[in-house]
Amino acid sequence: MKRDGVTFRGTRDGVLVVLDEDVGYEALKQRLVERLEESGTFFQGSRVILDTGSRTFGPAELVDLEEMMSERFGVHLEKVVHGHNAARSAEVERVSAPAAASPAKPIEEGEARQTLLIRRTLRSGQRIGYEGNVVVLGDANPGSEIVAAGDIIVVGALRGVAHAGASGNGGAIVAALRLAPTQLRIAGRIAIPPDETANPGRPEMARLSDGGIIVEAMSWVAGG
Repeated sequence: MKRDGVTFRGTRDGVLVVLDEDVGYEALKQRLVERLEESGTFFQGSRVILDTGSRTFGPAELVDLEEMMSERFGVHLEKVVHGHNAARSAEVERVSAPAAASPAKPIEEGEARQTLLIRRTLRSGQRIGYEGNVVVLGDANPGSEIVAAGDIIVVGALRGVAHAGASGNGGAIVAALRLAPTQLRIAGRIAIPPDETANPGRPEMARLSDGGIIVEAMSWVAGG
């Protein structure tokens, strides 16, 4: 259904949001906010593919849209395409990648990956998105979010949202000294938040096994 320049369509890859090419950016953003507000929590946690037609938004506008959807509505901007009728072959712009970067592809297990090292605690409202591994030397507090194409490792307590293998890598893992996320995803799978009181206080790792996410104890000591 098309309304005020914004169309929502369900696809197997997520929610496709088509924006009217003839409406200005600020007006489109406001109308998108209104539509998401009207939907309540219906789209919370959804992956969104944004179709801008023949128009190209600048990097600042894309980051602005991503932050608005993520922080206010819990919606994840997965990618931007130009012309939904040719979405499979369209140019793809990853919001977290430089403008000149090539489209990201799923990372296979064992393939070399770039790693982003964060030497601080992530506070509520902070979001990290990276096309490789993410290592946090600190805690990830409730209300924070880490999305990585590769692994997520938190040398501290993980109590926020963690989505590893976000580009489809089923071999990705999530590991932490204390694993108690509010939401845990690996590739396209989502786990029920664990009961933190049942957490033994030892390092744990989450990975995919037989189509589901399992959590197991792990040792971070060399040779352990």
